[in-house]
Amino acid sequence: MSHERSILFVPGSDADAIDAATRSGADGLILDLEDTVSPANKAAAREVTLDALSSWADDDPTPFVRVNGLDTTEGVADLEAVVANDAAPEAVVLPDVRGPTDVRIVADRLDDAGSDVGVVPIVERPDALFAVDAIAAADRVSALAFGSVDFRLNAGMSILDDDVDVTIPKYLVSLAASAAGVRAFDTVYLDRSDPDGLRAAAREARAMGYDAKMAIHEDQIEPIAEAFAPSEAERDRARRLVEQFEATDEGVVYFEGSFVDKPVVDQQRELLERGGE
Repeated sequence: MSHERSILFVPGSDADAIDAATRSGADGLILDLEDTVSPANKAAAREVTLDALSSWADDDPTPFVRVNGLDTTEGVADLEAVVANDAAPEAVVLPDVRGPTDVRIVADRLDDAGSDVGVVPIVERPDALFAVDAIAAADRVSALAFGSVDFRLNAGMSILDDDVDVTIPKYLVSLAASAAGVRAFDTVYLDRSDPDGLRAAAREARAMGYDAKMAIHEDQIEPIAEAFAPSEAERDRARRLVEQFEATDEGVVYFEGSFVDKPVVDQQRELLERGGE
């Protein structure tokens, strides 16, 4: 299983930006054919993106491609281009998903092509939220993403005000991903001049069960990575718990005032693995 924490959007139309982003320190890159590309540049962006994938190195960040919506001719063309290309991304990022049928359309096309590319649906609509468990459980889904900006727009909420509460939708996306056994990617943080706010938002996302956070600028990569990485205090506690558990033949240990069994210990082993141990 991959362990991306920071996933950076980069315009699929800009070869120089893509090249620079591969050296940005991001764990994953979303080569974007949708929002960051003007209508006049859609076809050219496909060519630039496919060329970039063809020269992707093994030690480059994990590549994803966000296609246009399936209800557009550009989205269909994007999907066909990805399917036909010899070099494939890790997954197709699918915007504006309304339900599991959207995912099945992409999965069927990938099946027909014999491709092993995954699908990352973005939950950006209230109707998608009410079908989020079926979306997360659909074939080919490798991760589920929450898109707060478009979700608020589609729900009639303010986009510009910071006090709009989308806690419940965020939790539902994370829980659906967990129930389906796939990863959860949190929404972007729009204010690139506020690293402390970003760090707090990323910590909150991690506490809600998200595995990674998407980013819009290279400046955001380090705060996200810091927030999602286990702290030294967390690693120290995990080491001590694992050592205590492995030193006994019992299935439960009494650790720092609580009874702890194997599932908790396994979680702490995973934390240590994410911390590079």
